[in-house]
Amino acid sequence: MELAGARSAIARAGFYAHKPRSNPKKDLLMEIGDIVRLKSGGPKMTISTLDDSQATCIWFDRNGKRHEQAFALAIVEAFVARPPAEPKRDW
Repeated sequence: MELAGARSAIARAGFYAHKPRSNPKKDLLMEIGDIVRLKSGGPKMTISTLDDSQATCIWFDRNGKRHEQAFALAIVEAFVARPPAEPKRDW
C-alpha cells in the first residue's frame, strides 16, 4: 500500500499517531471562545471564528457598542488575567 493510501486509511479509521497540522503551535494556542488581545494592547476580545491564518474577534467598547473584525493570528495573543493581589496586612 502506498503512503498516501495508508494515511487515508488511518484517517478513515478516525485516528492518527501524529495528526498533521499546518502550524501546531498556533493550532494548540487558540480556539473559538478564547479571550485574546492584540499584542499591541487594546480591549479583551472573544474569538468567534478561526482559520489557519486569522481569527475573527468580537468585543464591546466602553459605550457597549459591539465590534467585530478579523485579525491575523500573528498579531493576537491569549489574554492572561493577573492573579489577585495579596491583601496588605498591618500586623
